[in-house]
Parts: sequence; structure tokens; C-alpha cells
Amino acid sequence: MTPAAAVEIQTLSERAERLSKGTASERTQASVLLSRISNIRAIGQSTLEIQRLYVQGITEEAEAELRGCQIDPAAYRDKFAEYALRGDHSELRDFLAGGQALGYTLGIEGGYVVPQLFDDIIRAAQRAVAPLLDPDLTDYRMNAGPNCNPVTIPSFDLSTIQGQVITETTTQSPQTIPASYASLMNSVTIRCFLGSSIEAEQDFDSYTERLVFAGTTALLRSAMLQVLSGSGTGGNLSGVATKGLTATLTNSVGGAGKLALGDLTNLRYEIDAYWRSTKRCFLALPDACGKMLAAAVDGNGRPLVSVEGGKDTLFGKPILTCPELSAANCGVGSVGAILFGSGDGIIIRCGRPTMQVIRQSAQVDVTKGELGYVFRLRLQSTYFDASASNANPPLTMMAVS
Repeated sequence: MTPAAAVEIQTLSERAERLSKGTASERTQASVLLSRISNIRAIGQSTLEIQRLYVQGITEEAEAELRGCQIDPAAYRDKFAEYALRGDHSELRDFLAGGQALGYTLGIEGGYVVPQLFDDIIRAAQRAVAPLLDPDLTDYRMNAGPNCNPVTIPSFDLSTIQGQVITETTTQSPQTIPASYASLMNSVTIRCFLGSSIEAEQDFDSYTERLVFAGTTALLRSAMLQVLSGSGTGGNLSGVATKGLTATLTNSVGGAGKLALGDLTNLRYEIDAYWRSTKRCFLALPDACGKMLAAAVDGNGRPLVSVEGGKDTLFGKPILTCPELSAANCGVGSVGAILFGSGDGIIIRCGRPTMQVIRQSAQVDVTKGELGYVFRLRLQSTYFDASASNANPPLTMMAVS
């Protein structure tokens, strides 16, 4: 008999003894408790221990049933790939229940049943070419589906009000309620079309991952260009100048082709301590500016760039390589621009990338047919400063020449 069973027997015995001296109903309850005591003695375990064994048995039975229903991820990926190209796999057709035209209509109708592997490929593409598409660095969010509806970002300009010290002989004058300030983000569509021979069907298993990675990478690279230096209706950082955050800082201390400690110090203190202390504070620059930064040293000849955890940092903030900030793309400086500050001011929303397969068979020789892979991405982005007067901007730029 377990110790827990002995304790329960003692507790039930005391309760049964009290009830046996009461009314007829209480004596009946006492008889029931004595029966429970007999069962516990026979089994040797308490009621709670028996319940735990029951739950364990139900769990093991359910796990066994689930193991029998599991699909091998690699096998499922291959089935889905075959269906995406040919649209003739009966098992997946039954599974999708009405979405059989996946490969020939919108394409996005099957976006919710794609294998998890393809989602991992999208994440890998983001890390490779779009460092700002990271919720740890910017206000970035990828929707569960392909759509990306217009969004209004509302706020109040709190820089127009302040607290006042009141003395016994003065009264506080009422202040004006802060005016609301909003930014409307409209979506733009980014499209990438890749052509291939119909013979690719035979090699789909070996090259589908590279295909998805290539198409998604092209979309995300264009998305980064749109966010940082584009001119579409989605809102972009090239509009910073029109919002009052002009690239007035230049590398004047180091001179042309150089970055000195004074240049970087001016850049650092262009924004206040609040934005510098946020978790999303970073430094973004193109390779040409990165080369100049790597050569920058202090008065003792020590490099200003530090390496922490295998990543380059400046003033303890991560350094991101963004080709979109080159002079050719953003039109700032003769070398490019350095963006510094908090990513809280960069708001990015996008739908999930989608792939549509278009198949066109040749009339005479089927091997000369063509396959088209159409990748699409809906994107919206904006630079947002809650202060309408830009008195306390979260970001600043330096033009590098």
C-alpha cells in the first residue's frame, strides 16, 4: 500500500465515523465511504494515484493513434510539389476539397496547406536579403494570408504638452489637447515571373527548394528597396526628407571617403537617449559605407567597430548591411547613406508570398512545353514619427561622400 493510500484511508475512516452517528442519510454516506476504503485497501493506491494512471493511459492511447496518422514531412512535401505542378494527385485533391485548380487559377488557394519546409525557406530568404524584415528590429509583421489591406497608423503628438510646477500663488493655464496624427499605408504588389522548361517536372524534387528560395528572395529584395528607397504608394523612407528628417549630417570630420569618430558621434547623438536605448536601435548602411566604417579608428588607432557574438556592432548596436541605402538607390550622398535610430519608426506589413504555376503544353512536342512560376507579394510600409513637428525623431540619416 502506498503512503498516499494510507493517508486517504485514515481521512475517510474519520469522516465515516462522524457520519455514522448522524441521520439515516448520513449513515448511508458512511456506508459508501467504507466501500471506498475497502477498494483502496484492495488496490493499494489512492484515488488521486488511480486518476493519474487513467490520464496516463488515455494519453498513451491518443499518442498511439496520432502516430498512426502522422505524415512524413518529406513525403508530404513531394506530394504537394507534384500537385502544384500537375494538379492531378487524388489524395491531395480530396484533402483540399474543392481547391483542385490550385496550379491553374489563383495559386494562393493552396497557400494555407503548403508544407512547413516552404515557410522555413521564406524565413531563410528574409535573413539573406532583408535584414529589416525582422520583428526584433522594426515594427514588421507578415500576415497569415496573402492579403494586405490598407492600414491607418494613429497617434497623438505628445510633444505639444508638458507638466508644470504649480506654486501657491499661481494657477495652471489649460493646455490644448494634442492633435491626432495618422499615417495611411496603402499596399503595393511586387511580382516576379520565372520561366522554365516543362521537363522541370522530372527534376522538381531536386530543385523546388531552390526555385522557391530564388523567387521569394527576389520579392523580398524588391520589398526592401521599396521600404528604404522606393517611391511607390506604400510609403517609404525616402519620404523622410519631406517629413523634416533631412540628411543634414555628413562625414565632415573624416572628410571625403573617410568616417571619423566625430562623424559617428554626431550621428549617435542626433537622436535622444530614449530612442538610443530601445531594443530595436540599429545602424544600417550599404557595403561602400561599411568599408569606410571598418577602417574608422579612434585616437589610439583602435577600430571603432566591435564584434559581439560574431556580429559587427557600433556603440553596442547591430550593424545591418542594406544595399538599398547606396547612392544609386536612395540618392543620398555620393557613396550612400547611414541610417541610425530605432526601428520603432519603421512600420512594415506584408502578406505571405504566393507562388502560382502556369503550364502551357506544346501542341506537337510535349517536351517543348513551358512552365511559368509567378511569385507575388503584397507590401505596405511607412516611416512614422508620432511627433508631427519631428521634434524627437526616432531615426536620423547621414549622407556619406
